[in-house]
Amino acid sequence: SATPMPPEFAPLVYHKLDGLTVNLSPGAPVRFLRVTLTITTPNQAVITAVDKHMPMLRNDILSLLAAQEYAALNTPEGKDTLRESLRQTLVRLLVQC
Repeated sequence: SATPMPPEFAPLVYHKLDGLTVNLSPGAPVRFLRVTLTITTPNQAVITAVDKHMPMLRNDILSLLAAQEYAALNTPEGKDTLRESLRQTLVRLLVQC
Protein backbone atom coordinates (compact mmCIF):
# COMPACT_ATOMS: atom_id res chain seq x y z
CA SER A 1 0.00 0.00 0.00
CA ALA A 2 1.11 3.55 -0.66
CA THR A 3 2.53 5.58 2.18
CA PRO A 4 0.56 8.80 2.74
CA MET A 5 2.41 12.00 1.93
CA PRO A 6 3.46 14.19 4.84
CA PRO A 7 1.10 17.20 5.11
CA GLU A 8 3.75 19.62 3.88
CA PHE A 9 3.93 17.66 0.60
CA ALA A 10 0.24 16.93 0.15
CA PRO A 11 -1.31 18.42 -2.98
CA LEU A 12 -3.12 21.68 -2.41
CA VAL A 13 -6.86 22.01 -2.81
CA TYR A 14 -8.12 25.34 -4.19
CA HIS A 15 -11.66 26.39 -3.33
CA LYS A 16 -12.94 29.62 -4.87
CA LEU A 17 -15.61 31.41 -2.87
CA ASP A 18 -18.36 33.57 -4.32
CA GLY A 19 -17.33 37.18 -4.89
CA LEU A 20 -18.08 39.66 -2.13
CA THR A 21 -18.93 43.34 -2.48
CA VAL A 22 -19.07 45.86 0.37
CA ASN A 23 -19.50 49.60 0.63
CA LEU A 24 -16.48 51.55 1.81
CA SER A 25 -16.64 54.49 4.17
CA PRO A 26 -18.34 57.62 2.88
CA GLY A 27 -15.99 60.13 1.33
CA ALA A 28 -13.65 57.53 -0.14
CA PRO A 29 -12.78 58.09 -3.80
CA VAL A 30 -13.98 54.54 -4.46
CA ARG A 31 -17.33 53.67 -2.94
CA PHE A 32 -17.18 49.90 -2.90
CA LEU A 33 -14.77 47.00 -2.64
CA ARG A 34 -15.22 43.82 -4.64
CA VAL A 35 -13.19 40.80 -3.55
CA THR A 36 -12.81 37.23 -4.73
CA LEU A 37 -11.32 34.78 -2.25
CA THR A 38 -9.75 31.40 -2.83
CA ILE A 39 -9.05 29.05 0.07
CA THR A 40 -5.85 27.06 -0.43
CA THR A 41 -5.16 24.09 1.82
CA PRO A 42 -3.77 20.57 1.67
CA ASN A 43 -6.65 19.43 3.90
CA GLN A 44 -10.01 18.65 2.27
CA ALA A 45 -11.64 18.79 5.72
CA VAL A 46 -10.95 22.53 5.80
CA ILE A 47 -12.91 22.99 2.56
CA THR A 48 -15.77 20.93 3.98
CA ALA A 49 -15.79 23.10 7.12
CA VAL A 50 -15.72 26.29 5.04
CA ASP A 51 -18.74 25.14 3.04
CA LYS A 52 -20.61 24.03 6.16
CA HIS A 53 -20.04 27.30 8.02
CA MET A 54 -20.17 29.69 5.07
CA PRO A 55 -22.98 31.91 6.46
CA MET A 56 -20.95 32.66 9.59
CA LEU A 57 -17.70 33.06 7.63
CA ARG A 58 -19.34 35.32 5.07
CA ASN A 59 -20.77 37.56 7.80
CA ASP A 60 -17.41 38.06 9.50
CA ILE A 61 -15.55 38.50 6.21
CA LEU A 62 -18.05 41.14 5.07
CA SER A 63 -17.65 42.98 8.39
CA LEU A 64 -13.88 42.91 8.06
CA LEU A 65 -14.01 44.14 4.47
CA ALA A 66 -16.48 46.93 5.24
CA ALA A 67 -14.14 48.27 7.94
CA GLN A 68 -11.31 48.84 5.45
CA GLU A 69 -10.05 52.26 4.43
CA TYR A 70 -9.50 52.97 0.76
CA ALA A 71 -6.16 54.70 1.36
CA ALA A 72 -4.77 51.62 3.10
CA LEU A 73 -6.07 49.22 0.47
CA ASN A 74 -4.45 51.27 -2.25
CA THR A 75 -0.95 50.21 -1.10
CA PRO A 76 0.78 46.83 -1.39
CA GLU A 77 1.24 46.76 2.38
CA GLY A 78 -2.46 47.44 2.92
CA LYS A 79 -3.41 44.60 0.60
CA ASP A 80 -1.00 42.27 2.42
CA THR A 81 -2.44 43.34 5.77
CA LEU A 82 -5.98 42.66 4.54
CA ARG A 83 -4.93 39.26 3.17
CA GLU A 84 -3.42 38.32 6.54
CA SER A 85 -6.47 39.63 8.43
CA LEU A 86 -8.73 37.52 6.25
CA ARG A 87 -6.56 34.45 6.83
CA GLN A 88 -6.60 35.01 10.59
CA THR A 89 -10.36 35.53 10.57
CA LEU A 90 -10.94 32.27 8.70
CA VAL A 91 -8.60 30.33 10.97
CA ARG A 92 -10.17 31.79 14.12
CA LEU A 93 -13.69 30.99 12.97
CA LEU A 94 -12.89 27.50 11.75
CA VAL A 95 -11.11 26.64 15.00
CA GLN A 96 -14.25 27.69 16.90
CA CYS A 97 -16.47 25.36 14.84
